[in-house]
Amino acid sequence: MRRLIIILITAFAITINAAALHVPDIDVSENRDGRQLIIKTFSLLPSEDPEALIEEPFRREGFDYSFVSIVKYEKLFESKETHSETVTVETASDDLGEILGALDALIPYDDGTYSGKLALDHTTLRTEATGYSTRNYTVSDTKTYEGLDRNDPNFIPRTTVKNGVTLALQNIDWAPQGTAISGDSLVVTQYMATASYSAGTSRRVADGYVTTAVYSGEIVSSGIDSIVYTVTYIGEPIPSPEPMPEPEPAQEPEPEPEPDNDDSFAAILRICAGMLLLILTAIALYFILRNNTKIYATDSSEDEYELIGKQRISPRELMIDLLGCDRYPEGTAVIAIKRLTARRLFGRIIKIRLRNGSTTHMVEQVGNADYMFSVSTTEEG
Repeated sequence: MRRLIIILITAFAITINAAALHVPDIDVSENRDGRQLIIKTFSLLPSEDPEALIEEPFRREGFDYSFVSIVKYEKLFESKETHSETVTVETASDDLGEILGALDALIPYDDGTYSGKLALDHTTLRTEATGYSTRNYTVSDTKTYEGLDRNDPNFIPRTTVKNGVTLALQNIDWAPQGTAISGDSLVVTQYMATASYSAGTSRRVADGYVTTAVYSGEIVSSGIDSIVYTVTYIGEPIPSPEPMPEPEPAQEPEPEPEPDNDDSFAAILRICAGMLLLILTAIALYFILRNNTKIYATDSSEDEYELIGKQRISPRELMIDLLGCDRYPEGTAVIAIKRLTARRLFGRIIKIRLRNGSTTHMVEQVGNADYMFSVSTTEEG
């Protein structure tokens, strides 16, 4: 029983290690300038270690191969989007000049993935008061009355109105305006009165103003999509084996010993372990290589969606090719990714190949069901 457990654990470890190996995109054998070479090409993420691609010396088709070189090529990507941000500023007044002075013409944007400059859209400015307070103040006015025949206060109105506020008479200044000779004296015949009016009042004024503005612009995400490594091995012919010695005369075979029950049981366990290893390997390959993405499009009646293709997507292959479906989706395609796969791709950007170009989609929050999103195929390029 103990030996059986050890065999099962070993088989499981072998399966896991085999699944973790990098599979080359291209594996070719060629003779170049008299040298026998094997050239393997791999696509890795920037975070993966290329040293794991280099194999120990191995044999293939009559040659002993050893590592020669590894060449690196970076595949770049660039994605552009239009983005808007809302900004608020506070000012003491609602004067447009003061508001524009508090706003920048351009602001930087960087969310760790996309970056760029956003420009102020002047048509989006909205200004509101932050609050109101009551303030007391005095309203004053001065009136002049001319051509009065005497300096009698009764000639002067007791009130006047300015800006809708009734003001009361506060003071009168008299000045001669006309004179005449009476006997030997000069007498005043006309007077001019300067009347001062004032009144206390109050009004509600804004404590300040807050303005919201929208900045818009194009933001760009760029970087290394994947790295292609080309690993080269050079081969040397395997030496021919020495001639086999002449066979000795046949001898009578010795009688085989009776089979030991323990050895028979061990042989059965080895057979079972081998079968289990094959089964585990098949299951692992099934889960590794199976399609985990379905693509739907509307049918001819445009009333229902039908399945038009299945593909596989992984962190190493972030590509969905709509040209590889049974038919090309016209208008809109709905893409459904298995929940467990979508969780591994959370935050990653998927490239979708279209008829005349491509587009991208970033995997967002994944729930308890398959992750679904739609792609428009009407605006390609």
